[in-house]
Amino acid sequence: MFRSRNSWLPPHLRKQQQQQQQNDEQHKRKVNGLLNKLTAENFDSISDQVWDQARQGNVPHKTLKDVVEMVFIKACDQHQFAESWARLCKKLNDSMDLPENKSITDPDVKDTKNNDRVVSGRLLFRRYLLDRCQQQFEAAASSGEQKKQEEKTEMLSDAYYDQVKAKRMKLGLAVFIGELYKQKLLVDNVVKGCLNSLVEDVTAVTDQELEMVCKLLLTVGALFDSVNTTEAWLSHYMRRIKLIMETNTDLSTRAKFMVMDLIDLRKRSWVAKR
Repeated sequence: MFRSRNSWLPPHLRKQQQQQQQNDEQHKRKVNGLLNKLTAENFDSISDQVWDQARQGNVPHKTLKDVVEMVFIKACDQHQFAESWARLCKKLNDSMDLPENKSITDPDVKDTKNNDRVVSGRLLFRRYLLDRCQQQFEAAASSGEQKKQEEKTEMLSDAYYDQVKAKRMKLGLAVFIGELYKQKLLVDNVVKGCLNSLVEDVTAVTDQELEMVCKLLLTVGALFDSVNTTEAWLSHYMRRIKLIMETNTDLSTRAKFMVMDLIDLRKRSWVAKR
């Protein structure tokens, strides 16, 4: 039977509910504290502790989804550490394949291609992660109207800082998707789909969308070039962004320099000058 959030409960059930909520919040704080400490040097020990905390939740699939959300936000906001966040996702994904975790399921997540069978274990973790990436990517697709609104925003206002953060999260998302692909948590078609949606209409691509393309290709370019099945795709995207440069006269100098740097880097076989 469905109960509203404020429906009446017997005192002992109300107390149990409140205790469970407190425990969930406590686990979130502990996991968030561990994520704040994560570095390349202490990766093994901190990632083990993150997993230990994730297993202690009252509702396993809810705790897992909360952890995915916290890692996702950190990864997009701190794209300079995207590789470490992707490695953490890889470790959590592999941990879900252990016998004691294969039975973790979410009744709301089903495999439509397999008779609506409930997804469990590692497949559930990947579904949470992929759905979150897709949700954020769709939200990140900027429009001409959004660009006009940004131009009207007063410098150093609250709205200005909100836009700066939103842009940082968009670029961080592009890098994170690339790092997840390198960890084999996302397949080729996911990355191609992201790139296709960004460069589909060469005349309507904004600065932020072009920067997202550059960030994503900078992350996966070397890997794409090393595989025969994706090398041709990379050449296709490089031609598209060149066409965007030639077609769209509203692009900023910053975006154009990012494209030129990307082109030069590929010519040097993805070896940086410094």
